[in-house]
Amino acid sequence: MGGDPHIPISATLKWPTPNYTDPVRRTWFPAYGITLELFTTTVLGARIWSRFRRAAGPPGVDDALIIISWIFATLFTSLCVLGTERYGFDRHIWDVKATLLVGSAKIRWLSEGAFLISTCLTKVSVLLFYRRLNAESYSRTWKRITYTAITFTAVYLFAFLLDLVLICSPTDAYWESFDLNYKSNYHCSSEHVTNPLVGAFGVITDFYTVLLPALWFWRIQMPKRQKIGLYIIFAFGFLVVGAGIARSVWLARLANSTVGDTTWLGFDVFCWSQLECQFAIICASAPSLKVFISKYLSGPLSKVYQSSKKLSDSMSSSRSATSMSDRLRRSFQRPNNLRPLVISDPQVVEIPDWVAQAYDPPRQISSPKDNLDVYDRYLAGQYGPPPPPKDHKYILDQYRRDYV
Repeated sequence: MGGDPHIPISATLKWPTPNYTDPVRRTWFPAYGITLELFTTTVLGARIWSRFRRAAGPPGVDDALIIISWIFATLFTSLCVLGTERYGFDRHIWDVKATLLVGSAKIRWLSEGAFLISTCLTKVSVLLFYRRLNAESYSRTWKRITYTAITFTAVYLFAFLLDLVLICSPTDAYWESFDLNYKSNYHCSSEHVTNPLVGAFGVITDFYTVLLPALWFWRIQMPKRQKIGLYIIFAFGFLVVGAGIARSVWLARLANSTVGDTTWLGFDVFCWSQLECQFAIICASAPSLKVFISKYLSGPLSKVYQSSKKLSDSMSSSRSATSMSDRLRRSFQRPNNLRPLVISDPQVVEIPDWVAQAYDPPRQISSPKDNLDVYDRYLAGQYGPPPPPKDHKYILDQYRRDYV
């Protein structure tokens, strides 16, 4: 992606000896690119589903543009994976066989066009979305600023697509010139100027695409929680700007490479371009993701949460019961270091007679007359509880008189 289509002879003289059997390779791009692509597809699918179900407003031009942008982003990802797996973008150019250079240059040309179309359509979609979202509250000044930004993005897209088409005459000489059997007359311009320019203007368009909606929402009264969520999305949007800056740096290094290592440096351009392209679509679709989750996933997610909470509660209660039983078992276990308990024989204690007499009060012999009297009282309904025992104070007084 980028670089001078013609590597000068002076650069090839600096190349080391080719290593076609066991070259230094970077093999992690397919996993990286496909993961980003799948995540982008999921988020965009949630947005489109919400729009066509009228859960997040009716579909509009911004939705059509973001779908086309995703198609070109998928094409860009496919070209990058193909380039790293089959056409030598995972190694230095001097380790790439000459038969692969034509395909490598074609991948470079197609990927740059797919990237430009995808990112520019995403930026226009974002600006149209916020323009449609706040159509009634937009002032005339904000409308002019928004349409100016959209126009500048469109001009940027068509200008550099035209440059990509006209950089070589005929256009297919961009890649066919690497074939040693290509004998047609052709002319190609250098990319030492256009590469840094396309990177710089890409960063500018990224920046105002994020900044304009952020400034507009800054003056709008809305719930604090909702505003915080929007500014989190805008913060991720500035990560897209950061990825664009990194891509511009690697484009400049690619254009100024003294050895013309277009495949090795192109790999780094692919990585940052992939992040910028896919993350832009994710940030553009994130506002609709909240509506999709609250409308279609809140029920299943709450059920999963409740079931997991019940499971965790039951596990914690079983663990607490087990730990309590262990503590009780340990408390009742007999320690091994205790000495055996020796129980001595009971000692014989002589109880004085006066104590025995004190706790064995004299019995009174009841006469039949007393029994008849009690029976008469019982029949008359006057039978009550027995009288309390007599006080043994007189016994103690007698003891004091006799022995003290």
